[in-house]
Amino acid sequence: MAPVHTAKRRRLSPTGEAAPSSAMKTFYASASQWDLEQDYERRPRKGSKKDRERTRLPIKTAEGNIEHIEEPQHSEPESLSPFDSDEQSDDDAPAPKPVQEPVSQVPPKLQIIQAKEELARIAMIINEDPEEHMESFKRLAEMVKSSSLPAVKKLALATQAAVYRDVIPGYKIRPLGEAELTVKVSKEVRKVRDYEQALLSGYRNYIQELVRLARSKHDEGLKSVAINCACGLLTAVPHFNFRQELLKILVSLVTRRHLDADGIKARETIKEIFSNDEDGIISMETVSLLAKTMKSKNFNVHHSTLDTFLHLRLLSEFSLKGSHDRIDKEETEGNTYKGKKIKEKREFRTKKERKLLRERKAAAKDLKEADALVKNEQRDKMQAETLNQRDR
Repeated sequence: MAPVHTAKRRRLSPTGEAAPSSAMKTFYASASQWDLEQDYERRPRKGSKKDRERTRLPIKTAEGNIEHIEEPQHSEPESLSPFDSDEQSDDDAPAPKPVQEPVSQVPPKLQIIQAKEELARIAMIINEDPEEHMESFKRLAEMVKSSSLPAVKKLALATQAAVYRDVIPGYKIRPLGEAELTVKVSKEVRKVRDYEQALLSGYRNYIQELVRLARSKHDEGLKSVAINCACGLLTAVPHFNFRQELLKILVSLVTRRHLDADGIKARETIKEIFSNDEDGIISMETVSLLAKTMKSKNFNVHHSTLDTFLHLRLLSEFSLKGSHDRIDKEETEGNTYKGKKIKEKREFRTKKERKLLRERKAAAKDLKEADALVKNEQRDKMQAETLNQRDR
């Protein structure tokens, strides 16, 4: 029989001569501790272009500029598995930084238009109901400080003056102390009290801003606007609080050797104050400030400043001639003949009409007495005090 050839078997196990090295043994021992799924999950993945270039919504700064803020990129920690090669693939390459878009700046003319619209809106809601929009006074004050454009600052100052002239009451507000604030009052009284104190606080800050700008030497435009606002407030609401600060602005301008446009404006305002003053209080305060300031400057002032005293109502009050026996009275209105009033022809009225006319006259007399805010004794005292200012 022919011999049967058997197939050769390949040796699988290494021979004694090719035994595994110690490095391979260490490799096989540590391979059992690998977490291949966790390493694969932590490997960075290639994101889309939109995900890398996400940005937040643009914001508008206080200066009117529009800025685009990039969203911060939070990268996860990377861990390399033993199967990662030394060379990084395309997926592992860092994403390019997004190009920042240029900041678009709003033109100054557009900023002024936007400021006008905002100021008009705030002034309108304040005039509609000042007690419900007390925070709007702060918004007007913030526009003066936050804006970088002088034109917007001027508009905000003028708007504040117009708003305060409209909402200031016809009486002087007394600041409340801590003890008075703790007293329990009704809801209506507390609402009015909170509004008055908020109005007084905002008006105080506004007057301080006018004083600061009137003394400033950097911006002549803002200075002139502040002086015009002070003049307008003194003529419109001379009875209200903090008029001493406003008077100091005017007195410092008219007590100079040379008067500019602002000084002339202040001088004309003082003349108007003297002419329209009925009780004599503000006239006395103004004369006192003028006398002290001129004396401190050794009367080295413009000559037209002295002409303002001619508009005091002292001259009209004491213009009648008098003696120890009699006083020349002013001529009465109406038709007179040899000092006697001629009786006018009586108009026929019914009994009911005569009764109604008498009631109307009595009511008008009572209203006149009730509305008489000026007392003769107080007026005489203020006038005497004004005349005595020259001796101080």
